[in-house]
Amino acid sequence: MSDQVPASTRRQVYELTLSDLEAVPVWEYASDEETIEGQDEATVRPCSDSLAKSMDNSKVVRTIFTLADGTEFLGFVSHVA
Repeated sequence: MSDQVPASTRRQVYELTLSDLEAVPVWEYASDEETIEGQDEATVRPCSDSLAKSMDNSKVVRTIFTLADGTEFLGFVSHVA
């Protein structure tokens, strides 16, 4: 994925689906785009591989959780910069 991500890929963080997280494992808050109509502090965008390593922006990151009984499930964690 390139560092320039099309605007059509923006989502509200509470609208992210498992399919979104499976397709793109790291999403970042688009805080620099809050002045664009229809976007606000809850807007996230896919994060490129090069930007994913940066800790500059807050992110939502796909992860696999393992319960004590060994059951695994897909979820996410948030990193707040």
